[in-house]
This record gives sequence, structure tokens and C-alpha cells, in this order.
Amino acid sequence: MDKLYHFTSCSNLASICVDGLLPTIGFRSMSIADSKRSIFLSKGMEQAIKMYASMLWCYDNNSGKKGEKKIEECNSSLNRILHALELGGYDEFLESQKRAFESELIRLNLIGRCRNFNEYLGGDGCYLSVHGMEGYLQYDSENYWCDIPIPTDNINVVYLQNKITGERQFSRDEIISYFMSFFSPMQLAKGDNETFEQVKYLYDYKNISLYFDYLRNVYDLCEMPFNEYVNNKVKALIFD
Repeated sequence: MDKLYHFTSCSNLASICVDGLLPTIGFRSMSIADSKRSIFLSKGMEQAIKMYASMLWCYDNNSGKKGEKKIEECNSSLNRILHALELGGYDEFLESQKRAFESELIRLNLIGRCRNFNEYLGGDGCYLSVHGMEGYLQYDSENYWCDIPIPTDNINVVYLQNKITGERQFSRDEIISYFMSFFSPMQLAKGDNETFEQVKYLYDYKNISLYFDYLRNVYDLCEMPFNEYVNNKVKALIFD
């Protein structure tokens, strides 16, 4: 089975150390109107790239001037529905439309509060891999998810290690760039136009094809048990 990856904010690591990964309806889930209380996992490098690309696409198309315009249009539509309900009384279709526009406004405002894409992703982050949970996973054609806690014994921290110096990179952005270095947008899209548009947008956003070559040739992809990673961090704090 391919690796199952999950990216998280560095600010979450302390709580993961205590509780493991917990199913939640997180900020990013709310921003794409996903109501599953779950831990989302990407199957292999390809799905991890697609997930990252969809997050960038969501942020850039719903923030800044684009987001402001959508909020304005959404408010206008909602006001028309509220006026119609006030005049005509209860109407099941209009009530469902009202709820949909209210939900969309919440989503757009959540995204609009983020000053940049990094903040939308929760600040600096890292990649985790999950193992030994196969019997508890649910999945569709694109993603895996788990609706029970994942203990730290089933979690590894993903990092890049320099083949020459041994230097380690834990950055989410460096790791997704490393993943991207093995594929082209066409390979990832597999003929799906929407996926191609999103992935191509990510590759254009990164715009560092020479750096991809460097990452692929100079670094190895490695993992360490989550508890070992935490112990190393604690030792570094004590002895540095």
C-alpha cells in the first residue's frame, strides 16, 4: 500500500504528542464546506500534491479581490432571498437557498481572514505519515480518512535528509516540492481537466523547476517515529 500522508501545523505537534491525531472539523475543512469530523490522509505523493494544489486553488480563488467580490455577490443574493421570505412567508426552497448562502458567507469570511496562503495552511507545517490503521480507514477514489484517533505509535514524521551532509529538512513546503519533483502536471492529472488546472497552478506558483532537480538529486525522503522526533526536540531544548 502507498504511504498515507497528512500535513499539519507545527503548532499542533504538542497536542498530537498528548492525544495523537484527533478527528476534527478543522479550519481548512470548514473553508471547503466539508463537514466530516475526520483525519484526512493522502495516498502517496501524487494525492498529497493534489491535496496541496486544491488548497492553494481554494485560497487564491476565494481571497483578496476575488473573495471580496464573491462576498458582495453572496450578500446580495442572500438579501434578495430574505426579502422574498419576508413578503411570502415560509418556502422550503428559499429556506434551503438561505442556508446555503449563509454557509457560503461563513466559508468566504474564514478564508478572507487569512493574510496569505501560509496562514491559511496554519503557519509553518510538516508532513506526517500514518501506518497500521488500515482496518479503520475509509476512502473514495481520491482520499482516505479516519474517524477515530490515531495514536502516536502509528505516526511517523517525514523529513528530507541531505545525502552528503546529513542535514535534515522537516518543512512542509520543502517536502511538497520534493514530491512535485517526480511528476509533471500532465502525469498527475491523468486526463482530468479540473485536476490539471489546479496542479498546473501549483507548479506555476512554485516556479522552481531547477530547484526540483536539486531536491531530487541531493535529498532522500526519510521518516522517524513521532515519539523519537519529540524526544529529539526535547533534548535539543535542554542541551542547546
